[in-house]
Formats: sequence, C-alpha cells, structure tokens
Amino acid sequence: MPDLETSVRRLLADRAASLAVTDPLPPEVLQRARRRRVRSGAGAGMLVVAMLFGGSVALGRLAAHDTTTDVVTQPPPSLEVTEPPPTVPATTVVPAAPPTTTAAPSTTVTTRLPPAPAGPVRAPTVNGVPQVKVTPGKGPAGTRVRVEGSGFTDEQWQGPGKMLWLAGSGGCGVSAQAEHDIEVTAGGRLTGSFTVPTRGVCPQSDVGDEPVVAGRYRIAFACTACVVGEFEVTVDPSAGTPCSNVGFTPNSDDVASSVVAWNMACSEAEALVAKVGQPLGFDGPATAEADGFRCVRTGQEDRALPMAFYECTNGARRVTFTRT
Repeated sequence: MPDLETSVRRLLADRAASLAVTDPLPPEVLQRARRRRVRSGAGAGMLVVAMLFGGSVALGRLAAHDTTTDVVTQPPPSLEVTEPPPTVPATTVVPAAPPTTTAAPSTTVTTRLPPAPAGPVRAPTVNGVPQVKVTPGKGPAGTRVRVEGSGFTDEQWQGPGKMLWLAGSGGCGVSAQAEHDIEVTAGGRLTGSFTVPTRGVCPQSDVGDEPVVAGRYRIAFACTACVVGEFEVTVDPSAGTPCSNVGFTPNSDDVASSVVAWNMACSEAEALVAKVGQPLGFDGPATAEADGFRCVRTGQEDRALPMAFYECTNGARRVTFTRT
C-alpha cells in the first residue's frame, strides 16, 4: 500500500515537470493552461483515490481469503498443559489398614456414675456387726431362707457349730433356734440357708416353748447378741396362726403352750384356752366345753414335765394347745 502511493506521486511529479513552459505565454493561454492543469490534477487525484480504494478492497479480499483457507485447511493447534504431579504432605500419608470385620452400629449410652468412695469398700455393718442379705425377706414358719454376706473375718464367726436364732421383739421376746447349714470362709464370706422355726422359748421366763408368731425377727448368729439381719414371719392360713401362751399360775409351768388357731383371731383362741384350760392337763379331765367349743384331749406324754394335748372345735373354727 505505501509503495503504490509513492509510485503515483512520482508519476504525477514527472508529468508536471514535463509540462513546464520556457517561453512566456500570453495571459489567456496561461489562464487556460492553469484551468487545464487544475482539471488534470483533479482527475489525477480522483484516479489516485480510485486506485487506492481498489487496492484496499483487493488487499482486504486477499486477507479474507487467506484467513478462511487457514481456518478450513489447518486444524487448530492443540493446547497441552503440563502440570507437575500433585505432592502429598508427609503428614497425610496413612498406611493401609488391615482388613477388618464391619460390626453393626451400636448405640453408646453414657451414664454418669457417682464417684467411687476413697479407700477399700467395706461390707455394710450395724453397730460394727456385718450384715447379711436374706432371700426371701419374709415367709411363714418352715420357709427355707438363703443368706449371704461378707466381712465376717473375726474369729468369733469362724469355725463349725455356730448357732442361729430368730429373736422376736414382742411378747416375751421369744428366741427360736433355727436349723441351718451356714458356712464362713477364711476370707469372711458367709453363705448358706436356714429354716424358719415354728416354736421358741422365752429367755427370761420359765414358761415352756412359745410359737413363732407373725412379726419381724432379728437374725442372731454365733451369739444371741450378734444380730446380722432381719426376717419377717408371716401367717400361713393352712398351717394355722401361732398364738401366745396362756399362763394360769405366775412364774410356774402351769401354762397352756403351743396355742394355734384356725379361722379365728388369736385373741379369741387365747380367751377360750383361758376359760377351759385351768382344770385340764395330764391328770385332768379329758374333755371340756365353753362358748360353743368342745375340747377333747388327743394325747399325752409322761415326761419329767408331763403334758397333755387338746383340740377345741366349733364348726370350721379350731384351736389346739398343750397343757402342762
């Protein structure tokens, strides 16, 4: 484009130089020459403009042709991006774990426990005496009771032949010795069982045996004052209700003992025995009647302390006792 324009200018300059006039000309001729020169210059300028326009159009088409050809015939260059391999920090490298068995999800329950007591754990005691656990905690006479406890390390608990009693708090404070198989280890572990007795004695009286009536009893082991627990005696209706002894002469063996009532209260049974029992006995009458009851002697034993056995009935109501 610049070379073409330069060539046209040179051509016009040379053309103008060749038209130079050496001899003076008349004014009219010069005026006409100037007009012609102007017209020629204008025509040449228009020609130059036309040539410049045509050249620019031709160059534009050529450029467009070259660009289209390049796009069609040449595939676009592929862009390859080379990235360095990722680096793993040394702290994140974890060795492969061995295969494990997947367990079923479980629910974790967090429970706050009270702080553990300082020092060794000791067995429960009452007044310094270890206590036992009884199973069951209540039952009628004849019930077999399981006992267990710890802390029986003192020598008084050790060794065979130790006795066990149930001691009542009401009445004469009957004390009933119980059959048992209790053992105590060298480490102080007490285990075994006993049978709730049916009868006992009044420790501070000359009265004969007393029934083990319903109520709470202390469990004494090894000595009568060594209370290791408690047991509640209940009433077995089928076995009757043990009642208290009925005395006829104070501080003597002149009593009616082992009083048991069926289908009636002990207060009624004891009142009946008090009415009919005075003359009865080993050497007394064999029968007696009172309050609609008929009492009959069912047996007797000639011992150091002779005794006779009686039964009083009034329909479904019944009372038995031993007369000495």
